[in-house]
Amino acid sequence: ATPDNDYNNNNNVASSFQRAILYDMFPKSSDRCGGSVYSGNDDVHAGATKYSTIIEHNFTPSTKSNWNSRNAPFERDAFLLQMMHKQQRDDVTNDKEGGETVGENYGRNQEWTIRLSKGGNIYSFVGSFGESVPPQYPPDSPWMDEVWQTVSVNTESGGNKNYPYFIHQAGTYLKDDTLDRSPFYSPSLAVHCERNNCYTASWGQNAHVPTVHTSPALYMNRYVDCGEGVLEVTSLIHNLSSENVNPKNLPLNWMNVPW
Repeated sequence: ATPDNDYNNNNNVASSFQRAILYDMFPKSSDRCGGSVYSGNDDVHAGATKYSTIIEHNFTPSTKSNWNSRNAPFERDAFLLQMMHKQQRDDVTNDKEGGETVGENYGRNQEWTIRLSKGGNIYSFVGSFGESVPPQYPPDSPWMDEVWQTVSVNTESGGNKNYPYFIHQAGTYLKDDTLDRSPFYSPSLAVHCERNNCYTASWGQNAHVPTVHTSPALYMNRYVDCGEGVLEVTSLIHNLSSENVNPKNLPLNWMNVPW
């Protein structure tokens, strides 16, 4: 991976600490993740498709997403990092007669780019098919609802129409006067990227405000570039609430991953 140099130089100590915490929380990656060979690995097997993962922490406006013009300015506020899968176009060998034999994956467009928001969720996924995330037309939810995210609900408290209990990984709807000009995205608590993977942790927020509810949801994600166009996503939810000692007050009893 090629993270931004300034980001790495300024965050070495913090990143090492966050790495230790995040790596301890996640299980081993799938054995099926790794059909290609990461370009940083010297052990390149015959027939494997080499690739590289590029990770950037500096924001640049999206060029292939066609976001709604009203909400597009908020993308800078939502942005956490960008992760790209790039193929190496060298899957070509010479045959016995001096011609070229093209590997089975050569020329197949398997490249993709994802962007993560402050909450660690995917808010943009671009491939050969174009942008897969909706253009963010609703005025009160720029990258708050129509994104890849984890949502946790208390269906009992959610029965109160005045104070619904939906904890979004992305952040809070702009339904409060104080949020009209500045969306509140779920705070990032930890992030660490290296080689072909990124780990994140964030504090999920009640989507509907104002509210009487607090949020006990800690959301964690791991993104691994497995090669050959495959992205492995692992999501964890940690309930920080002490209310779960009483099953009748269980605050998180319905989850949607991804929303």
